[in-house]
Amino acid sequence: MTTNDLVYGLDFGTSNTSIALAARGGGAPRLLPVDPLADPPEVLPTLVYFGQRGAELFSSVGAAAWRDLLVHGVRGEGRFLFELKAVMGLPLDGTRLQGRFVTMPELVATVLRHVKAHADAAAGGPVDRVVCGRPARFSDDPETDRRAERVLDAALERAGFRERAFALEPVAADAAADVGAGGDEVRAEWTSHDPTAAGATGRAPGGGPGRARTPTVTLTVDIGGGTLDVSLVRRAPGARPEVLAVAGKPEAGRNVDRRLVYERLLEPFGRGAALRRGEVPAWVLNKVGAWNELHLLAEDPKLLQTLTRLDPTGREPLPQALKRYFRERQGYALLREVEARKIELATAPAAKVRFSGGVVVLETLDRPALAAAAAPLLAAIDRCVDEVLAAAGLEAGAIDAVERIGGTSRLAAVHEHLVARFGPARVRGQGSLTAVAEGLAVLGRRWFLEGDRSAPVREVA
Repeated sequence: MTTNDLVYGLDFGTSNTSIALAARGGGAPRLLPVDPLADPPEVLPTLVYFGQRGAELFSSVGAAAWRDLLVHGVRGEGRFLFELKAVMGLPLDGTRLQGRFVTMPELVATVLRHVKAHADAAAGGPVDRVVCGRPARFSDDPETDRRAERVLDAALERAGFRERAFALEPVAADAAADVGAGGDEVRAEWTSHDPTAAGATGRAPGGGPGRARTPTVTLTVDIGGGTLDVSLVRRAPGARPEVLAVAGKPEAGRNVDRRLVYERLLEPFGRGAALRRGEVPAWVLNKVGAWNELHLLAEDPKLLQTLTRLDPTGREPLPQALKRYFRERQGYALLREVEARKIELATAPAAKVRFSGGVVVLETLDRPALAAAAAPLLAAIDRCVDEVLAAAGLEAGAIDAVERIGGTSRLAAVHEHLVARFGPARVRGQGSLTAVAEGLAVLGRRWFLEGDRSAPVREVA
């Protein structure tokens, strides 16, 4: 078998990235190691660090990027970037790094080249075909959504993927169910109604062989760091699996983290503090957890001028601490700490945030605080579920199983919310971080290797 008989399924995620390999002739897709420093190595944290070691400029990706941030910091030429997926659609051409202008596609390609190089090494040679996942909506704004996909496609091309296609992430997560427990792919055809269009919904006709012994309808809820995606798929005897509807919202885990910061952690940053020249403005406090702006705030002249006006002599501790926090992009470390404590709250009643980066934070978070911060996410889940049910013409009682996918779906508040709506017997899944990549590889095999044009995939011209 040559690399011409292989195809990748790539899940470029807001927080994590993974890739799976599928071969012509069937068999379960194989997750590939892409980060030797990560645990597990098949899940790469979507992080990039640009730094300077003496006179040498360098960059690192994944767990190494976080290591290098801790060792070298973000002074001088140091830059730490994460959540690239969440900012791909913004009207930004790029940013200056290490004395040169780097475009947004090139930034994303920095991660994708690393992933492809490690995947090719594990595959035994270069694999140039890929089906890459995309959310149902990168953004509620259509132009932002289109811009994000264009950036991602340009990055895939720069990374060396010559043949490229997109598939919706929640549909791919459901396709992963077509891999049986014994490791062999369960043969099934697909049908859908324009399944890769942003925000696509609709019913599709059936026909052809399927795998279900009795008709089943599965609701997949995929919640990552940056996006929420929901799909509704029906399987019936003698019929193709139908993608009945999909929906999505740009509401997910990182938004929960930002609300935790805003609602519970801003006192050390000056909320309510009386300084000699006034208070820290509310708009400045709102930027403390602004994960999608941290890479720009370090050089924001308005922010610097505001903090300088609060302390023109440079002697008041709080404004100086805030300057360091933003200048050194310490917000990345704060949000990682908040995320870790959020995860801890899944099994503990309370968790202590410990952070020192210009500002010192020693605050306790509890489950009621997390529930309040997660409330908009739960409301977004309900809106997406209502949307797909209405599009499919179904009631909630018609759903046989609810599958949780993605790290944020592991939150106790999410599980409890779904159980309250659908009952404990129907809610399953452990928030897999790799099911989307495996499903994308399944769809890639059908599209590229078997020529199955009924697969819910859209090829890039």
